[in-house]
Amino acid sequence: MELPGMVYSDDRFLYNNSRDYVDLSADTEGLWAIYSTSYPNNTVVVKMNNMTLKIKKGWDKALNNNLYGNFFIAYGVLYVLDSATNRDTRIRIAFDLYKGEMEDVDLPFNSPFSYTTLLGYNYKAKMLFSWDKGNLLTYYVRESGMDTGPPGPVDLATTGFQLPAFTATNFSATISLKSNQSHTYLSPTFNLQVQVALHPATINFK
Repeated sequence: MELPGMVYSDDRFLYNNSRDYVDLSADTEGLWAIYSTSYPNNTVVVKMNNMTLKIKKGWDKALNNNLYGNFFIAYGVLYVLDSATNRDTRIRIAFDLYKGEMEDVDLPFNSPFSYTTLLGYNYKAKMLFSWDKGNLLTYYVRESGMDTGPPGPVDLATTGFQLPAFTATNFSATISLKSNQSHTYLSPTFNLQVQVALHPATINFK
């Protein structure tokens, strides 16, 4: 797999706290790669064929990835996490890759151990997964308009993870699932409930 213009040497890491040069993400729309180029203020996102890994489409955005803690893609929207080392931080930017529109948002995000090294949306479980100082966290995302009680049990076997049950801590965010013509994407417009659960067990990949 070749990613045009990707920087993969020296200290030009993707995020301000990472040691990675590329961030892979998968959602209902397909397989994505996020990486930086030799231009310090640019971030590249490419959509790939999940079988051949050939690039289908790419976006080169004037977004300095070194200033942020992490990115993730959900339903074709790139979300930008302010800090990976603050306990209480925000998601500040949402870029709709299909529409080509960037929006300033202000979504609360809690990082209990103050060191998020991975953040991704699992479209099968409809949850955010993160590594926070060696701990696996799952953030249950609920569409607005649903009841506000605690989420029911989620079968994680279909996601490739096997996790034990654990008492969760609740907090609120502002994200919603919303239809947009031929695809569905996360839109920072309506209220929803998010629940975060800590899973201190070893992950078994299938």
